[in-house]
Amino acid sequence: MNFSPRKIAFLPAGTRGLLIVFLVFGFLNILGFLNGCMNSEYKRPYGYLRLGTAEELKDATRVYRDKLRLLLRRDERGFYVMSTICPYDRLPLIPVKEGDTVHFVSPHSRSKYSLTGDPLGGPSTYKLPYYRLEYADDLGQGKLIFAQVGSEVDRSWRLAPLSGNESEGGGLGESSSSKDSLEDSPSSP
Repeated sequence: MNFSPRKIAFLPAGTRGLLIVFLVFGFLNILGFLNGCMNSEYKRPYGYLRLGTAEELKDATRVYRDKLRLLLRRDERGFYVMSTICPYDRLPLIPVKEGDTVHFVSPHSRSKYSLTGDPLGGPSTYKLPYYRLEYADDLGQGKLIFAQVGSEVDRSWRLAPLSGNESEGGGLGESSSSKDSLEDSPSSP
């Protein structure tokens, strides 16, 4: 079936041209929209986000910062942080408890992620990114922990915990490796 202006001859001449232009641009917009929703990895803009003081987070194993869309965790090697924005549809993920486990789910695409950021279902195939963390002085009141959003790191990366006297305003925590708080050994989830 061929499309020709003669098939829409029932419309006045000026309207036919507008209809054709409208249909072409509408079709191109639909293609552009569908292309934007394809499985393309979204990267958050760069910036520093304050997560809290080292003192208030020293005993926490998992802290979800809903407004920042970040999940801060700590294990025996130190702190690490993961984004909770879906890389597929760029929407904030919602924590959902299923039995004894918690998953993150996108409200639009229904992409589902584990607490370690692995995709469990839905259209997304990308893992959630992990970001670099840094300590900064809080004008003598202790150390603040900042996430450097946009500066992605390997999942094994950890910000070494502060020793006892450092959380009261002393120097930075020492890394468990010599690579600026990086560790090369893989971590267990």
